Amino acid sequence: MWVDAQSFLDVKYDREARGPRGPVTVQVKYSDYKDVEGLQIPFTIESGVAAAGKSDKLTIEKVSLNPPLDDGMFTRPGSPGRRNSVSVNAEVAPPTLPALTRPSP
Repeated sequence: MWVDAQSFLDVKYDREARGPRGPVTVQVKYSDYKDVEGLQIPFTIESGVAAAGKSDKLTIEKVSLNPPLDDGMFTRPGSPGRRNSVSVNAEVAPPTLPALTRPSP
């Protein structure tokens, strides 16, 4: 992990991940820190395989800490409708196969 010496904020870290061809080093970079209710939050996060030289960039537009949430967001969704059921006999017999015959020589 790399930490900025003046701000003490995380700047970058490397971690090992499993790729299709074996272990790879994934690099994650943090930037564009902004104050959100007294906390420094990175609004830009870039990550990608270090050796590939390509990365994905995540730009955060808004951060809300502990916003009020409606309890309805956490209830189970309703049933999609009545489901039909079918009774099945639990006794299963092996399939009957036709008798094998050999051709005459």
